[in-house]
Amino acid sequence: MLMGAKVTTILGQGKIVGSERGLCYFSIYRNMSDMGSWLAVHFPQQEITWLPEFPLLAQAAKQLNEYLAGDRRSFTIPLDLKGTPFQTKVWTKLLAISYGSTTTYGALAAVAGHTRAARAVGGAMRTNPLPIFVPCHRVLRADGSLGHYGGGKELKRWLLQLEGAKVD
Repeated sequence: MLMGAKVTTILGQGKIVGSERGLCYFSIYRNMSDMGSWLAVHFPQQEITWLPEFPLLAQAAKQLNEYLAGDRRSFTIPLDLKGTPFQTKVWTKLLAISYGSTTTYGALAAVAGHTRAARAVGGAMRTNPLPIFVPCHRVLRADGSLGHYGGGKELKRWLLQLEGAKVD
């Protein structure tokens, strides 16, 4: 069973979804109508019960807001990562990148055991269902530039600056 809730952050309104095993989806939407189509793609034929009081979701929202306020450096919420074996391997490796640190797509590919798969790592990060919780914003291009980010380059820069990471 999937449970969902709206979340209000300093970045705007969003949605979080979790299962009995852990948090499995988070996003901030400029247009909330976009959210329904994304959920249909990633959770086909699974009904989401909207339970904002569900403890996991309430705790995730609390920790997210603490992080965005600069009062939290890591999350203690259990995660339920849903993706291909390659995607989940990349996302798991992202969790090992420390607050305020960065790596490159190529270095992340090597750590994931796929030395020549920097572009595939980028593809896995594009489908990251838990941005910020699974910190894909900490990955830069080989030349140190920001690269792409689903929330836009300015948000990526802001998140890295929040963490005190060196950003070009």
